[in-house]
Amino acid sequence: MSEEKAILARFRAVRGGNRAVITKLINETRTIFEDEQPNRGRLTTITDLLKEKTRLVKDLDEKIINSCEVSDIANEIEEADELNSRILDVQREIKELLND
Repeated sequence: MSEEKAILARFRAVRGGNRAVITKLINETRTIFEDEQPNRGRLTTITDLLKEKTRLVKDLDEKIINSCEVSDIANEIEEADELNSRILDVQREIKELLND
């Protein structure tokens, strides 16, 4: 494996780990929403964690898009937008609940 491919594989692995954490946070948020009295403190923490993870994943997405094969760019962008949409949806829902 060439050095460039190894670096790209590392970027993708790190991004995958961060995406997994984001998915866990989103799932935890859904569980909290089902509670009669949602834990507002935890939702605030999740919001902060999502912001941090989103920043990390966006940086990795940019590095991956700049390093991957041209034929993979559209797929990489689509996957990034899909995750970003899920994050924005849950952040909006948290904001609405916290502002009630």
